[in-house]
Amino acid sequence: MSSSEDEYRIKGPKKKPYTPKYRKDWERLPDLQKWLTCSKKGNIYFHCNVCYDDYLGGLTAVLKHGSSEKHKKNSLSVRNMIDHMSKLKSLKTLEDKTKESELRLSMFIVEHNISLRTSDHLVQLIKSILYRTKATALINNVIGKFSFENLISRMQNSYFSILIDESTDRSAIKHLAIVVRIMDKNQFLFFNTNNIPYKDNLIGFASDGANVMFSCKHSVKTLLEEVRGIFLVKCICHSIALCASYAAEKLPNTVEDLIRDIYTYMKLSYKRQSEYKEFQVFVDAKPHKLLQASQTRWLSLHSCVKRILEQYKALKLYFEGEHLIDNKDGNIHSFLSNPFTELYLNFLDFALHILTKTNLAFQSESPQMHLIYSKVATADKTILDCYINNEYSTF
Repeated sequence: MSSSEDEYRIKGPKKKPYTPKYRKDWERLPDLQKWLTCSKKGNIYFHCNVCYDDYLGGLTAVLKHGSSEKHKKNSLSVRNMIDHMSKLKSLKTLEDKTKESELRLSMFIVEHNISLRTSDHLVQLIKSILYRTKATALINNVIGKFSFENLISRMQNSYFSILIDESTDRSAIKHLAIVVRIMDKNQFLFFNTNNIPYKDNLIGFASDGANVMFSCKHSVKTLLEEVRGIFLVKCICHSIALCASYAAEKLPNTVEDLIRDIYTYMKLSYKRQSEYKEFQVFVDAKPHKLLQASQTRWLSLHSCVKRILEQYKALKLYFEGEHLIDNKDGNIHSFLSNPFTELYLNFLDFALHILTKTNLAFQSESPQMHLIYSKVATADKTILDCYINNEYSTF
């Protein structure tokens, strides 16, 4: 008799895990009454009115969710908007209640960055309350105007910094986004004509390295240099990408062309992709798809290089076969047959990993200020160790 059978005979069958059922009494607790409610998914779930989601578990799970970072962040955002609206006069009539519902729904659309067109396609009840035209008017003329005036007042009376980026949409309309950072809160604003004392209150400016932003002649940087003590900094992520891009110009263009050509050759042909899977199985390669190198995010090349190296044997065999059959795509075959190609790819895999890892540290959504210096120093030392003797290192 096996040990598992002995254990079953002594202890009996294993009990199924018990999940407490939702209790209406929990909604009366001071810390829970503002956001907790029952769920439509069943009596072992609870619903959060702040996060707009259902969760499994009893009171312990409820308290754990209430203390989570996601819930706190959503609560703060909702509370700020509701506090502003609560200052309005008490609403008693049906007309006033309708206005309150329209404003709340409009704030929901803004808060979650939902397309205004969706307000025409919500459930029938909401359709009877608010249409897209009215939602647009409320957002622009009521909520937007109030938030704009509130931000202007705060900028006139406190220190702030700005981040700027420009973009052009599909209809060739140019946009300029100015992010104003006050007390760790990001808000958007064009403030040319709003009497903001930027010469006294503006303390920092950050942007990418475009000429219109950081050129030596008539750029945003030169216009802001008259502000005493201002801190001007280019986007670190853009700078790292530019360093990598300029350094890679010393390598043959055929390496990057090879990555793009392989993806282009495969992407639109299901037959080629199916045939290539057979080669992956033959060389025991992982069944991963080939990746496309982005034109606008140069450091994405690293993931493409890793994937090509991972699939190198399968790719080489596949394109040898393509070359033998009607001499298809001979350029890719010749590049893969060149032993220097794999050497260049291995070099890029090593070098780009260092830069990509550093770049991701600056793009982290969690605070990394206490780690950034050591990560940058480690990256610099790793690069310098490749061609400078340790005795000259000052790190």
